[in-house]
Amino acid sequence: FYLYFEAPGVEHCGYGKGLAPSGLMESLMAWVEGGVAPEYLRAVSKNGRMSRILCPYPARAQYVEGDPTVASSFVCQ
Repeated sequence: FYLYFEAPGVEHCGYGKGLAPSGLMESLMAWVEGGVAPEYLRAVSKNGRMSRILCPYPARAQYVEGDPTVASSFVCQ
């Protein structure tokens, strides 16, 4: 029915220093039109040098291994 994703540090309308969610419309369309709810959302820094995943509440992104500036180094737990 709904999922809640927190984006820490982004502030209202994305003016903060946190990593901003990206690909939101594509994720929403896949969910509504294809029935595939997002397991996570991708978030990217303003300069594009860092990416993370945003997990649906109450899960949190957990570092597992690899480059800590790349989203693929994290999983939702």
